[in-house]
Amino acid sequence: MKVGVHLASRCSNCGNSFETLQHVFFQFPCALIVWSWLSNKVKVNLVRDSLSDLLHIVVQHWEGDLHQMVICIIIRSIWHIWLLRNNSKHNGTCLSPHALLACIAGSITLSRNMRLCMIHSWHDKSILHDFDIKTSMATQGFPKKRSGTLLWIVL
Repeated sequence: MKVGVHLASRCSNCGNSFETLQHVFFQFPCALIVWSWLSNKVKVNLVRDSLSDLLHIVVQHWEGDLHQMVICIIIRSIWHIWLLRNNSKHNGTCLSPHALLACIAGSITLSRNMRLCMIHSWHDKSILHDFDIKTSMATQGFPKKRSGTLLWIVL
């Protein structure tokens, strides 16, 4: 790179495109597998071209605790896609799509089981079941926690 000249790098994962945020998170084949997999889990198409489009879908389809949970799922997914990119670029290692999905599911399960919340609708419970998220503790006298801690990440 010469002074004043920006050279875009090729995607370290697929090598087929310039490495833009849009490509890494939404067009890279492994990212598309993640969004398709999550779409199947939440029963809403999450395959989008940008984070703002994705968050717009969340606002339209969910509210309350489920809204926060889906945002958490999206953030965890983006984080793991970014880790995949960094490991490929800096360490020369790359997870298979199946291993990536397992990492995302485990991360979501762990993070949600650490937060106690009560979910009421059956559709919401099916999403919890898909990620092996426990809700029994919330019905055993533990207070329901509400947190706006994720809001600064998405604004």
